[in-house]
Amino acid sequence: MHRIEVFFREEKNDAESISVKKEIESELGIKTESVKIVHCYYINAELSEEEAKTAAEKLFCDPIVQNYSVDSDSGIKADFMVEIKFLPGVTDNEGNAAMIGVKDLLKREFREKENIRTSKKYFFSGNLKEKEIERICREMLANQVVESYEIKKLD
Repeated sequence: MHRIEVFFREEKNDAESISVKKEIESELGIKTESVKIVHCYYINAELSEEEAKTAAEKLFCDPIVQNYSVDSDSGIKADFMVEIKFLPGVTDNEGNAAMIGVKDLLKREFREKENIRTSKKYFFSGNLKEKEIERICREMLANQVVESYEIKKLD
């Protein structure tokens, strides 16, 4: 399995992260220093490291404004990290589209048990308490009918 993480280099180009930060502050009244979103692709397929890197560079990442990592953490510094994933059995449309893209790019078929699952990681900095992060997850980020979330306190 390979994990590809894609993220914007500069905050000014990251409209999604800026929007989520503003929404947390306006809707929930929770102040954050920064919010950074990382898009993750878990490739459960027999790809070489070079094939995974090719998919990251040519399919998942806009090299002008984004960076990526393959099989390593993005290295983003923050106080908390939250990962939102689909529950088992829930259709991952973005993952299915990613499979089609990888199939076309690499000219390879996916076997029956191979797939791509996606998630989002949210990195939070600021004077935040874990109960505030929990509230952000419950009330804004995760639809608990179809998604789960995991909170990690970072050093």
